[in-house]
Amino acid sequence: MIANAHIREFLSYYCALPKEPQYAVLLTGLWGSGKTWFIKDFVAKHLPQPDRVLYLSLYGIQAFDDI
Repeated sequence: MIANAHIREFLSYYCALPKEPQYAVLLTGLWGSGKTWFIKDFVAKHLPQPDRVLYLSLYGIQAFDDI
């Protein structure tokens, strides 16, 4: 079985919803565990226009007001 197949399956479902969902997906893990790599790999392989995806880093953010 492919590692993290359940996450890929859910992201495929999420991206294929007929209407925009009113929620986001949170991917958690330890620093350096490959979260960014995982999402970028998924986007490149599964979305029709991967160049239209916006990445936002919240690294170092201490409070909602910082956003």
